[in-house]
This record gives sequence, structure tokens and C-alpha cells, in this order.
Amino acid sequence: MLHYIQLGLIIIISLVNFLLALIVLRNNPRNIINKVFFLISVFLGLWGFSLLFYQFPLIFSSLAWIKMTYLSASFYLIFVLAFSFIFPTAIYRQFWRPAAFFSLIFLAVTIWLLFFTKIWIIDVVVDPQKGLQTIWGNGYYLWLLIIWISIIWTFINLIIKSRHSSGLRKLQLKFFSYSFVLFSFLVTVSDGIVPIFFNDTRLFYTSAIFSIIFSGVTAYAILKHRFMDIHLVVARSISYFLLLFSFGVFYSLTLFLCATFIIAEPIAIGTYALFSLIALAVAFSFQPLLAFFQRITDNIFYKQNYNESRLLYDLALLMASTFSLVELTDKLLEKIMAAIRVSFGAFVLIDNKKIFHLVQRGYAGKMKISDGDISRFVKQTQIVLFDELPENALKETMRRLNINVIIPLRVKGETEDVLIFGEKLSGNPYTDKDISFFQVFASAASAAIKNVSNVEQIMRLDELKSEFVNVVSHQLRTPLSVARWNFEMILDNVFGKLPPKVEQITRDTYLQFVTLNRGLNNLMAVLEIEKNEVLMKYDKIDIDQAIIKEVISDLAEVIKEKKITIKQENPIARKFSLDQKKIKAVFEIILDNAIRYSPDGSTITISQTLRKGKRKNEILISVADRGIGILSVNKEAIFTKFFRGEEAKKMSPDGFGLGLFMAKKYVKYHGGDLWFEKNKAGGSTFSFFIPERTGK
Repeated sequence: MLHYIQLGLIIIISLVNFLLALIVLRNNPRNIINKVFFLISVFLGLWGFSLLFYQFPLIFSSLAWIKMTYLSASFYLIFVLAFSFIFPTAIYRQFWRPAAFFSLIFLAVTIWLLFFTKIWIIDVVVDPQKGLQTIWGNGYYLWLLIIWISIIWTFINLIIKSRHSSGLRKLQLKFFSYSFVLFSFLVTVSDGIVPIFFNDTRLFYTSAIFSIIFSGVTAYAILKHRFMDIHLVVARSISYFLLLFSFGVFYSLTLFLCATFIIAEPIAIGTYALFSLIALAVAFSFQPLLAFFQRITDNIFYKQNYNESRLLYDLALLMASTFSLVELTDKLLEKIMAAIRVSFGAFVLIDNKKIFHLVQRGYAGKMKISDGDISRFVKQTQIVLFDELPENALKETMRRLNINVIIPLRVKGETEDVLIFGEKLSGNPYTDKDISFFQVFASAASAAIKNVSNVEQIMRLDELKSEFVNVVSHQLRTPLSVARWNFEMILDNVFGKLPPKVEQITRDTYLQFVTLNRGLNNLMAVLEIEKNEVLMKYDKIDIDQAIIKEVISDLAEVIKEKKITIKQENPIARKFSLDQKKIKAVFEIILDNAIRYSPDGSTITISQTLRKGKRKNEILISVADRGIGILSVNKEAIFTKFFRGEEAKKMSPDGFGLGLFMAKKYVKYHGGDLWFEKNKAGGSTFSFFIPERTGK
């Protein structure tokens, strides 16, 4: 009974490894990482099947299969070492040659020891008490030494990469490296320590079962942490695997019933196992074989039947997710040419009757398109087929450039760009199906190209604007800071007491410098926000003491000047985890606006509320004023960059219009929100909340 359990486990685990290999390769067959991982899983599966036939030698001998087991294990380790150099990105290129040389030596030594000497595997015998036993020699120690050099080298690569990675990649590397080392250790125990110290090789088969650690953890990393980016493929493939497994069970059960009730002759368990394996092999190989022979016929006859709806769907996804003009046009060409089997194709994007962008595939050299060719292209309003044209200048151009079809890409009825293709690889003419596809695609492609061009132009302008602001801000900050410090020394009477009139003029000038300096600081902060370079530093802070009272103190001079009364309600003596500098900036922006746009002698009310949020406690801070208020039409614009209302400009001409934009972003970074409401008695109430954060 134990033998049959071993048999079942090894078969299932080996099939899982083969299935994982096929899924990874099918997901991206051109990627070197996928290819190497495919080979890792294949040799892991071969390792299991070799041990299966070592235990149950239906063909060849146990001696032959144990040698195949060690050969598969050697290939597995070589490809894992290669994988450690290239996943998730290639590193240590200077060590690639030594690693390749080591792998060749490893493989050569393994083959030599296994197949040309008897200093490693001497024989396989059946011991009356211990069962199947492999007799090995001193060459086994050499092989164990080499594999542990490979294992340690691989683990070092993975650990170094893990330390230099972050987020999802770090988790993926940890799962892969720890499962690999645990699997290697267990195999060393069953295939090395036990045979050497106890002279017993009965546990050899467990190495195939231990591979479930590697496969299981890898499958978990795929589904949970998007390892190899095939989690959706794996999820869909589980049902396919269950279908095949059910097919094998059904076949075995049918064979058993036929043998019992129809043939009425017993069939050996080994025969059941062999026939079941054959049935599973046929099921697994049917679709790959079908695709293989289809590719062969395609290569011979240059024909392939494509699904028009599926191709349009794939192209639509591509157009919706790509925002680089070069990348978009190149990928669109690649997909269309692969589906329709076209010799060459090109996107010709035109501006003011000049080519500003040309992407081509399959054409020998660069296409030589003249201005006259361009003018003839842009005049076309319908798809043009070479075979259907009368002899004219356009047909002569198409003949010279080997063009078979011209597809105008029109936006709002005006032809701006064209898509051109050469002849089909099969030599056949373009069909009605092809023309129908081109008509539907042209409409979507022209809009997508126009949108991406606009986005790229806006991004370039935005980059230039940000760079200009960055340079100007840096150039101004140093002299402004020097001037501010000089005025502070003058106002502190370092150089002697000033006459009252001179002191007032100096103080007004100093305040203008302070305002300008604050505006430049806000500009720099906004640039950090736009570049996603904002760094958050969380500390446990008493908001009432460290932020509200401190900001009131900082603004005391202007509060006194405008005779504003600050009224505080419900101060909360509780510490919250937040970025003190940023939340202080938020509150200062709100309170400064309230003071600036409120009439002299008015009251500003600051309230704090501790409330229950959706998941955590929240602190709500509100600042209510009796100022000029905000028009309803400006409700959305008030939190955008550089916006200032007309009334605000009249009351305070200076200012950049960046404060509320920056404040809302900072609150969002904390998981909260910032908004305002109109007060019935006039003015506005600005409120923001911050959720309680666990930990520091």
C-alpha cells in the first residue's frame, strides 16, 4: 500500500512541476527569465519521474533511472544558479562567465562520473530487509561538494538581490530563496546524510516529494505576490489541471471496470499505472501538439486564421494602456503583422505635410518617402489596395515602396496619418475580412495616436514648466534668505535703533520677503508632490500643543495687527502619529488664509473633535472664519494649483495659489481629507481629519 501512495504522490507532484513549467513559458515565451524558470520546473519534474521509474522500472533498469535522477538534479541546480543571476533583473555580469564555466564543469563531471565510471553509482540491488538500495562509491562525495557550492552561490545571489530590492520583489525573492534552501537541505538529508551515515538509500524517493515545498511555495508566491506575473494564468490553469486529473481517474476506473466485468481477467497494478500515465500524457500533450503542427503549416504555407474580434480587443487594451507614441505604434504593428502575417508595415505620422514620426517593421532599411509621396498619402480618404488601383502616380509610389495597402488614419474627417503594409507572406491578396478589420481599427487607432500625441506634448510642457520653476526657485532662495536674515538683524537693532518711520518701512519690506520666501518653499513642495518625492516622517505628536498653539504663536504678530480673536474649542490632549512638519504646514496655511481674508476685529474659531471613523479613530480639526467666503463655482478649483479667487486677489494681491493644493495633498498622504463649507453667517469653515495610525 505504501508503494502505491509513493507512486501517486510522485506522479502528482511531478505533473504539477510540468504544469508550472508550461504556464510560465506560455505566459511569455520570449523572456529569458521565463525560459530559465521553465527549464527549472521541467528538470524538477524529470527528477520526480526518474525516481518513479527507479522505484517501478517498467522500462529500462533502476540503475539507469537513478543515473537519470542525478542528471536531472544537476541540470535543475545549474538553471537555478542561472535564474539567480537574471531574476528580477540581471546582475553581476562580470561573474556570468565564471558561473557558465562552473556549470559546464559541473555538468561534465556529473556525466563523466555517472556514465563513464563506476566510482559514483556502482549498482542497484534489492536488499531483503532494506528493499531497493543504490551502491555508491567515493565519487558521490565529489558530486555532493559541487552541488553545495552551486547551492551556496545561488543563495548568496538571491539574498544580495533581496537586500537591494523592496516591496513585492523583495517578498518574491524571499519566498523563492527560502523554499530553494529548505528543499536543498531536505534533499541533502534524504540523499546524502542518511545514505552516508546509515548506509540506507530507501529514502531516495522522498526528494521528489520534497519538491512540493519548492513548487508549493512558488505557486503561493505566484497567486499571492504575483511571482513571474502569471497569477491570473495559474488561476485559470487550476481548472484545466483538475480536468486532466479527472480524465486520468476516469480512465483508470474504466480500465478497472472493463478488466473486472468484461475481460474478467486481473490486470497488474503496474499496467494500470502505465496506462493511466499514457492517458495523462495524451491529454497534456494534445493542445501543445496541435499548436506545434499549426505553426509548422503556417511556416510552410504562410497562412494563419486569426480571430478578428479577439485581435481588436487585444489592440484596444494596448491602446488604452500605452502612453508612449513610439511604444504604442511599434506594439500595434507587431501584433497586427503577427496576426495577419504581413511582410512589413509602417506607421507614417504626418504634421504640416512632413513626417514627424515613422515606425516600421520588416522593411529592409529605412523607407525613403518623399514630400510628394506624403501629399499623395494624405489625400486618401478610403483604404487603398494596390491591385485595385488604375495606373497613376499613387500606384507608382506604392510599387516603388512595395506597398500593398494604405490605410488613412482620420481624426474628425481629416486625414493626418497613414498606416501602410506590404504583401502577405502567403502571397495571397488581402481579403474582405482584412479590409473590415482595417476599417474598424483605423478609427480607433487614429484617435489613440492623437490622444497619446497630446499627452506627450502636455507632459513635455509640464516637464519644461517644472524644470523652469525648479531652477528659478533655487536661484531665488539663497539671495532671499540672505536678505531676510539681514532685515531681521536690522529689526533686532543689531546696527542701532531705527527711527520709527524707517523701522515701519523696514518691517513692511521684511514681511514681503517672508511672504515671498514662503511662496518659494510652497513651490518646491509642490514640485516634490508632482514628482512623487515626498518623504513622510511619522512621530507621536500632541496636535494641540505642537501644532495648533505653535502656529498661533508663529502668527501672533499678524493676529495682533488685525485685532483677530482666536477662540479654541475642545482642545484634545492626545498624541497622534503623523508628520509634524507637514500637518503644521497644513494648519498654518488654513489659519493664515482665515486671518488674511477676515475683516479686522473678527473672531476665528478653532475646534478639535475626536470621532469614530470607518476603521479607526480620527481627529477632526476645523477653522471657522467670518471672512469673504468662497463662491460655489470655485468649490472644485479652490484646491488646484495657482488658483486664487477674484475677491482674494483684491484683499491680498500677493500669493501663489499653492497653499490649499499642497495642504490637501499632505492630508491625503496621511489617509485623511480636507474640505470647506460655507457658513450661514458668512465666511467659511475649513476642516480636515487624520485617522489614528498604529505604530510610530
